[in-house]
Amino acid sequence: MSYYLKGGLVSLMLDLTIRARSEHGRTLDDLMRLFWRRYGARGIGFPEGEVQAICEEASGLKLRDFFDRYVRGTAELELAPLLRSSV
Repeated sequence: MSYYLKGGLVSLMLDLTIRARSEHGRTLDDLMRLFWRRYGARGIGFPEGEVQAICEEASGLKLRDFFDRYVRGTAELELAPLLRSSV
């Protein structure tokens, strides 16, 4: 699997996970806005080791298991259950 394809699918899974678990109606858009305000708009890169922490801050969720399995790990992407739960 290409990194680009996997990245897109993991992003979709992250968005669906946040939508399903967030009590405040948060989405991947909220994460992206925070990354933009903190780094993109200022023209600086973000530290690699901080991505999970920033995602947790923006979503209000603990995402360690998600990152361990799908970002840092090699677990099969479990997209079907997330898509079913979002209908």
